Parts: sequence; C-alpha cells; structure tokens
Amino acid sequence: MRDVEKRFLAEYQATDADCRKVLLSGGLNEYVRQLELALGDPRPEYADFELELVTLQRLRRLAVTIRHDRTGSECAEADLRLLKDFHARLTDGEDAFSILNGAEYRRLHESRAFESLTGGWEEADRSYTPPKKWDAMLVAIVVFAILCAVAGVYLLLNR
Repeated sequence: MRDVEKRFLAEYQATDADCRKVLLSGGLNEYVRQLELALGDPRPEYADFELELVTLQRLRRLAVTIRHDRTGSECAEADLRLLKDFHARLTDGEDAFSILNGAEYRRLHESRAFESLTGGWEEADRSYTPPKKWDAMLVAIVVFAILCAVAGVYLLLNR
C-alpha cells in the first residue's frame, strides 16, 4: 500500500467517525444516503451540493478499492485534499447536508423565534397549578373509598 493510500484511509476513517457524530449513526455511507434523499430531484440551486455528493460517492468507492483491491488504486494527493476539505467543512458545519438541514433551524434562531417560543412554554410550565375542583374531587373520591371499605368490613363481620 502506498503512503498516499495509507493517509487517505486514515483521513477517511476520521471523516467517517465525524459523520457518525453528525448523524448519530451510519458514518459516511449513511451521510451519502441522507444527502441523496435530501437533494431529491436535481435542481439548479443544488448544483454545488450535487457535486459534493458525486465527489463523496467517488471517494467512498476509492476507499473500498484501497481496502479490498491488492493491485493498487488510482488514489492521488488530489483525492486526499478533497477528503480533507470535506472533513473540514463537516466539522465546521458548512457541508451540504448540514446546510440543507440546518437552514430552517438557523432561520428560527436568527429571528429569535425559537427562543421566544420555548420561553413561553417554559413560563407556562412553571406557572401551572392544577385546578381547585380536582383537589376537591380527589378528596371526595378518597372519602368515598374509605366509606366503601368500612362498609365492606362491617358487612363481612356481621354475616
């Protein structure tokens, strides 16, 4: 195995591990699958993301070839640079999948809508008090249950 192939596999494993952290499972294979699903039909505004998808598919095939084909691979320094660039974008959250799935989340946080929405929920949770009629009803149920128990014991003893 050539030196460039060893460095490529080491970088590939690190990238795969970071993909597992981003997706919480699956690694780079799952990342590619999720990106394929997120892109769906080809659209002009996703041209850069589709290029990243094709590049990742090629790098994935290259890693498989390096691992399983003993005759060698076409791995070059350019492939290693592509993988390192993607890994850097992934750790910075600037990769295609993060951009596609994080746009709505970032929009909500930038407008502070998310914080105000959750703040309202937390305030409602803190200020919640059960209605008073439930307290009276609970007391009535407990008293009724005690009376039933006393009546049952009385009937058993006077048989």
